[in-house]
Amino acid sequence: MAQAPPTPPPTTDAEIMDEVRFAAAGTQSSAASGTASGRSDVYTARFDLIKDLALAGNLAEMLNFAQEADVQGKDEASATHFLIIVPLVLGYLIEGSLPAARHTLTSLPRGFHNTPLWKALITLVASVTEKKFAHVYVRANELKAIPAAAGFQLPQLSPVVTVLVDRFIEDYRNKTSTLVSNAFTSIPVTIAQSYLGLDSATVLTGAQQAGWSYDAGTKMLFPKPQTSAKSKQANASTLNAFNFIADSVCKLEV
Repeated sequence: MAQAPPTPPPTTDAEIMDEVRFAAAGTQSSAASGTASGRSDVYTARFDLIKDLALAGNLAEMLNFAQEADVQGKDEASATHFLIIVPLVLGYLIEGSLPAARHTLTSLPRGFHNTPLWKALITLVASVTEKKFAHVYVRANELKAIPAAAGFQLPQLSPVVTVLVDRFIEDYRNKTSTLVSNAFTSIPVTIAQSYLGLDSATVLTGAQQAGWSYDAGTKMLFPKPQTSAKSKQANASTLNAFNFIADSVCKLEV
């Protein structure tokens, strides 16, 4: 007897979200599954406040509330879990809590791992962890585009993702600029562009405002070391990162 052809993998956003629902449901015990239908969706119920806190820039409270919602809704099988997970992971990234961000993602049921949203989040976390500076900005913008796309199943995520990703990029760029300022006496403009995710004109304008020197003939920037108390406190981590950054420059120049 001939076997039926294999079922093709999900391709559309709706099919992928359906797979998440089925996969998540498979992780529940029969008792939990029997009672889930009688409860409200904790993730959806909590999302409005999380959104308000995110848009107001109140990161600490947003994280606390998202953490509580994540714990309270652990026994509910729903694709709306992303309403909590996405702000939570982005909040951790802004804080610099990379292990927490990765754990939050990897602890989700396997069905979630097949979605574009999960993949975009995990690759962003990986790029930050591995200090792939140029990749971070690309991955962040790719993430922003997913909930903004037509037909996405959770469109209410879009403004939250936009605000949190923009804040993350700004903070990441500022930290990277400080790192470069203290690690190098000179750096090519093209390499600075890769580190900061900006075009040459914007890099030169920002460098001038920061007191950096520029040689138009060699297209080299000469950073001005940061001497604030905050920068001095970060000197140890800056020195530890120097070799890694120097290696990154070599790779970017190849």
